[in-house]
Amino acid sequence: MSVDTELTPEQMASLDSIFQAGLRAMAQGDYKDAVERFSQIIDDGFSNAVLLTTYGNALKGLKLFDKAVAACKSAVELDSGNMQALMNLGSAHLAAGDWQNAKAVYQGALGLFPGESEIHFNLGTAWLEGNELDEARSALQRAVALDRESFQAWVNLGAVRKRLGDFEGSREAYAKAVGLDPDEPRAQWNLSLAELSDGDYARGWDRYEWRQQVEDIPVRDFPMTRWDGRMEPASNLLIHSEQGLGDTLQFVRLLKFAKERVRNVCLLAPRPLCPILKHSGIADYVAGDTSELPPCHMHLPLLSLPRLTGNGFLGAIDQVPYLQARRDLVESWSKALDGDSHFKIGICWQGNPGYKEDRSRSVPLLSFESLCDDSDVELWALQKGSGLEQVQSFGPSERLRVQNAEFDVQHGAFMDTAALASQMNLIVTSDTSVAHLVGGMGLPVWLALPFVSDWRWGQYGDLTPWYPSMRLFRQDSYGDWSGVFRRISDALVKFKASA
Repeated sequence: MSVDTELTPEQMASLDSIFQAGLRAMAQGDYKDAVERFSQIIDDGFSNAVLLTTYGNALKGLKLFDKAVAACKSAVELDSGNMQALMNLGSAHLAAGDWQNAKAVYQGALGLFPGESEIHFNLGTAWLEGNELDEARSALQRAVALDRESFQAWVNLGAVRKRLGDFEGSREAYAKAVGLDPDEPRAQWNLSLAELSDGDYARGWDRYEWRQQVEDIPVRDFPMTRWDGRMEPASNLLIHSEQGLGDTLQFVRLLKFAKERVRNVCLLAPRPLCPILKHSGIADYVAGDTSELPPCHMHLPLLSLPRLTGNGFLGAIDQVPYLQARRDLVESWSKALDGDSHFKIGICWQGNPGYKEDRSRSVPLLSFESLCDDSDVELWALQKGSGLEQVQSFGPSERLRVQNAEFDVQHGAFMDTAALASQMNLIVTSDTSVAHLVGGMGLPVWLALPFVSDWRWGQYGDLTPWYPSMRLFRQDSYGDWSGVFRRISDALVKFKASA
């Protein structure tokens, strides 16, 4: 390590020893120890750009972002032409959520190093953080033009192209990334989603298996043989749900494929879904915990089932309906609504707010007000929990029926929802588990989708092989729910006329 003052060889050796210890601590993820060691050097009155920018990185590791920015600024002040110091300052700004200052740092760095792919990549990342997608794409395309081997630049370029609706370009970028590092799970998973969105199911489902190595996609494992689709008529098969409630409701139809090959299919499902899945006869056994299931000989994650269907995948998903409402609850709601001549539309607007893409997929309740322009329409909320706080701001409140707190409590989650939905003339919903519930019941449902929707809805068109009774309404541009609901209102006129 070099410093900006005269040091004896002994002092140099001592400082370098502390510095190297700090680097080792960082490599092991012990940022607290690293900060303490770098602070010791600085407190002794020695500093330079290398030390300060490394100190800033350690502070960033502790999420002390303001201090990290200050340390990196000091490094740049000492050596304004140090590219790595500039990169670390921009990174500290980004970590602090300040993409605009990060952008300014990277743009300044380009004035010094215009041909450096890393700077263009970092600038593109800053633009991406600020949701300035066209600028992000330009910067990232410049980064890969300067360095075709930049794995992370190809990954980020795939992400920004996808968000711009350039699905072909996104798939190409992810394929480039996978070619550079075929062992990187997230790149493989991103490419699988692009393939599935493109309808390339053979490649997509095979590659989708990489999800099990992506650290923030929890897929359980069990100490038994993993089923490979072969005939095992004497064996019990454990199929375990993964990811969200909607995924489970969407994919449980494939248990029929498994049932034809084993003695018993035992489904481990999220407990809220157990009542509707048990009632629908989805599996021989359905439970929320393995202790409630018989001994099993083999296991398989639910979303690995499509891969085993091979070329018969589309045929394996076409048997709808496969979910059923309880007859007594249906009869109860039928009696309660007897004599109500309104055209009844069940609505759901808010998905799980904890989902990272929920902001783009959930629809503000106010968007549904346009459906009330037709005086014959009455809206029935199928919404539970998050999202109900929007009800008080809904304009034509007398046209919106909201269920009481006991809804879906006494009989189990989704049980009242399924029964009430069966009495609606139409369901209009955002991309939530309710969409999969009513689609799986074969009910008429219109799905409002964001500009770039989830892979399962494909890229274009208003129909989906998943649910024959479903019609898709896609945004024409980011956030344009008004355009979606104008088209829904127009379609509603024709739908009512043909009913």
